[in-house]
Amino acid sequence: MPDSPVLYERDGRLARITLNRPEALNAIDSAIPTLLQGAVERANDDPAARVIVLSGRGKAFCAGYDLNAYA
Repeated sequence: MPDSPVLYERDGRLARITLNRPEALNAIDSAIPTLLQGAVERANDDPAARVIVLSGRGKAFCAGYDLNAYA
């Protein structure tokens, strides 16, 4: 699901969770906390995953909360 604001993929023992809103510098909107929780739970439930890496797509990891979404 490449259009999702939170992506999950596993490569061997590595579970990668990526914030996927580069146009907003990966700022957190109202959907991301629930999606992020689901991705972490998915990694925790995966017996093959040993490491979780959280990253942001694009030039920023995360700009904090998206204040425009709450205005």
